Amino acid sequence: MRLRSVEFELPRRDAAVEFFRDTWGLLDAGRRGPTAFLRGAGDHPYLVSLTEAAAPRAAAITFSGSEDEIGTVHARIATAGKPAPERVAAFDEPGAPSGFFVAGPEGQVFRFVADREPGAAIARPETPVQLTHVVLNSLDREACARFTVDALGFAVSDRTRHMTFVRYERAGKLIRDAKVKID
Repeated sequence: MRLRSVEFELPRRDAAVEFFRDTWGLLDAGRRGPTAFLRGAGDHPYLVSLTEAAAPRAAAITFSGSEDEIGTVHARIATAGKPAPERVAAFDEPGAPSGFFVAGPEGQVFRFVADREPGAAIARPETPVQLTHVVLNSLDREACARFTVDALGFAVSDRTRHMTFVRYERAGKLIRDAKVKID
């Protein structure tokens, strides 16, 4: 299982595309309706999707793996007492993946997919290869970490006073739940 992409919704999508392309060095991976896809030099079909929307939000954090890995996570969710997510046969996006969505305890959305058409790596040293981690702000980081461990099969790899680091066994550190204070 690997961290594959982050799906954003936001106003002014074209300005965000320009930022990720011109500042980060990501490459165009296509468009579907209001969504633009940007890829890196690695084998993921894309790393960031940007969908035009009225308000900004992280719509999903996407992990990819084999059909067996995705099936294991799907079964584990039900074992952890959560409703089994509905499977999607084919998402309309680069990679043509199948998979499912699952919501975390504070509304975070995780998506697990198996790409049927993986991307090919590109020799471009100036282009990022892949995403290495995602930081999620949370009000109750312990509950969020417990969910990723119990329901999704991640493991806690480190803690600080303000952060809990979780990872999937073959992917390294992927999610950091940070405690935030909201006034």
